[in-house]
Amino acid sequence: MFSRLPILLILAFGVGCGADATPVGDSGLSDAGSDAGPPDAGSLDAGAPPEVEVSFGDGTVVGRTLRGVHTFLGVPYAAPPVGELRWKAPAPVEPWTTRRDASALGAMCPQVNVLIGADTLEGDEDCLFVNVFTPELAPAAPLPVLVWFHGGAFVLGSGGVSPGRLAEVSSTVVVTVNYRLDELGFMAHSALTAEGGGRSGNYGLLDQRAALEWVRDNIAAFGGDAGNVTIAGESAGGISVVLHGVSPGSAGLFHRAIVESGPADVLEPPTLAAAEARGAATASRVGCTDAATMLACLRAKSVAELVGAGDVFALPGGLFYQGGFPVPTPVVDGTTIPESPAAAYAAGRFTHVPFLVGSNADEGTLFHASLLSTPVANEVEYRAAVGRARPGSADVIVAQYPVASYANANAALTAATSDFFSCATRRFARATSDAGAPTWLYSFEAVPSGAFVSALHLGSYHAAELLFLFDLDDPQLGRPAAADRALVGTMQGYWTRFAAAGDPSGGTAPTWPAYETATDRHLSLVTPPAAGEAHLHAECDFWDTVAAAR
Repeated sequence: MFSRLPILLILAFGVGCGADATPVGDSGLSDAGSDAGPPDAGSLDAGAPPEVEVSFGDGTVVGRTLRGVHTFLGVPYAAPPVGELRWKAPAPVEPWTTRRDASALGAMCPQVNVLIGADTLEGDEDCLFVNVFTPELAPAAPLPVLVWFHGGAFVLGSGGVSPGRLAEVSSTVVVTVNYRLDELGFMAHSALTAEGGGRSGNYGLLDQRAALEWVRDNIAAFGGDAGNVTIAGESAGGISVVLHGVSPGSAGLFHRAIVESGPADVLEPPTLAAAEARGAATASRVGCTDAATMLACLRAKSVAELVGAGDVFALPGGLFYQGGFPVPTPVVDGTTIPESPAAAYAAGRFTHVPFLVGSNADEGTLFHASLLSTPVANEVEYRAAVGRARPGSADVIVAQYPVASYANANAALTAATSDFFSCATRRFARATSDAGAPTWLYSFEAVPSGAFVSALHLGSYHAAELLFLFDLDDPQLGRPAAADRALVGTMQGYWTRFAAAGDPSGGTAPTWPAYETATDRHLSLVTPPAAGEAHLHAECDFWDTVAAAR
């Protein structure tokens, strides 16, 4: 039996890799989310697709043309972060002088993949690659660019499956990114802080920034417009987008932002001191205790000794109710992330670009399904779980979501988690809009078709919108229902029009009204999409008071 933690994280976040479904290249390097879907994306092994060549600053790459999309895989954007480069900011890539094959995926960053075995490590530290999907190499005018950061709770996932269908149906260059994960991507330690000039712990985020710098410097050779870059992601990928919005070094590298189920205060990054304490515990666990040799000791450790998901099932309630996020995450280090992201957005201290943000109607179901977490068994456990997550607010939350109003205590907690996500998203939309950044808010409410989705009553679960955005067909997570097929194209049109012009409306799709606090308008993504007002108004006013009490 597989460990439940990785199953939860794969289902909750791993599908957020930005996939077109069928892995392109070496199937052994497909994403941990197992985004299996319709075979029309095409494997590079099927029918020997024609070669296509691009030269840019680092050298020449040879990709393949699949269904009209020029596909370049495993293109390095930084030097391998190994040896002395482990736990350092990404270094420049070494240029190459011969034609480089770009027809197979590069390695994913190290992670535990329970699809092979509960303790099986996959990936390689030499993992800093981008994958580029472009419909035209020499367009009449440069094409908008969408850079996708995968989800995975910062411990799982990769850019290793193809979003080529999105490029195929729109004039958009799509770039997916691998970035360092788990302890290799987000470990802070006082010795690393001293070595790093006062910062440590955000190596995965710095990788993402290096990928954006690569896009700025090189995407023109692939037909893209370096002056029109949208950063996008779901869950941990959406949180990454939020963090780049407050990271001074990322300013100017993007021009629009899409945040799916990852608003500013859904995850509060730890302080540098707290992250260093966690790093000290990791160092002790692997036997590095001598301050004089600390970094040499840590860098000599194998990946297997360092990487592995933590246990979110020690206490009932699941991922968000353990009294602290149980896996490594980005850090408020004072430099890369100068301050609390939620506080920064509330004060208007962020890069002011257009934002498209949203959440799903049933965000909580995946996190609290009985097969995927330790459910709270009664009101006592429910109250304790909420108290760990929101100290001082347990009484008012339990009163707002009383057990008597639901099938059981776990169902009450599920409802609270769902509304927390959606209301944190509304709060985020209000912050960006009130600060003058054009903002569009959605609520995804379509329910995927699939036996697993139906059996667990998942509804519009966390990450379900990706099945529609990337037109996926997954054996576990489901697929767009036949009655919702039109929604696939409609969503792809909204997302790519936003990437092109900073406004999702246009064509024959229903108009998506811009969000303003005063009007509180959003778009419900159902068949057909419908504009609405005051979505979850009473619930979100309640959660705003809880947030204010923190």
